[in-house]
Amino acid sequence: MIAPGSYVVNGGSQESGVDALATVQAENASNEAYPTEGNDLISTPGFKDFDAAAKLAISGGSGTICKNMHFTIAGVTGEYVVTSVSNDTCNKSLLAPDVTTIYFKGVNTLNGMLPSSPANSAALTFITTFQLPPLRMERDITIVNDDTSNAISVFIQNLPGDGLHAMTQPANRFTAFPIATLAASAAMTFEMSDASDIYVKGTSGSTITIFGS
Repeated sequence: MIAPGSYVVNGGSQESGVDALATVQAENASNEAYPTEGNDLISTPGFKDFDAAAKLAISGGSGTICKNMHFTIAGVTGEYVVTSVSNDTCNKSLLAPDVTTIYFKGVNTLNGMLPSSPANSAALTFITTFQLPPLRMERDITIVNDDTSNAISVFIQNLPGDGLHAMTQPANRFTAFPIATLAASAAMTFEMSDASDIYVKGTSGSTITIFGS
């Protein structure tokens, strides 16, 4: 889902700063390495997430949250990027619906850490431009715009080292890269193997379907 809504912090006094960083790093000792081939999205102990600098228990939403989505937290300074998620049936993974825990790092905070603990029920606001998670395909990737009213914009990282894989939002850089507009209910196939080379920009609450071969 593009910019899933209704997610809020579930419980006050959650860890921030170095305490939060130490907690998420300690979890990696009992987690599994993400497979180098294929898209095994579910692991019983969860996958290692070396990018995470904090985690939050959240509730209230139903839309899918995925790695690389950017968001802000009411009452807390900074912008943050999702590194992995979990819910009641799926441990640390690249994407999941009904998310109960979000792992993340700060885009513009010291060492990516969360500077302060948010209040209970503080709202998370997701940004409508985001990089797709690193799902691997053999030959091509198809994106379907499930929205029957609104178009979405798509752009592709076309050159190694062009900077789009940095943890920044490229919303103001659309004119510098190849762009496609995917009309409502339309689909487009790209001859590429890594979904994280694709950025989308759309309307809050719209959904897209991704599949490949």
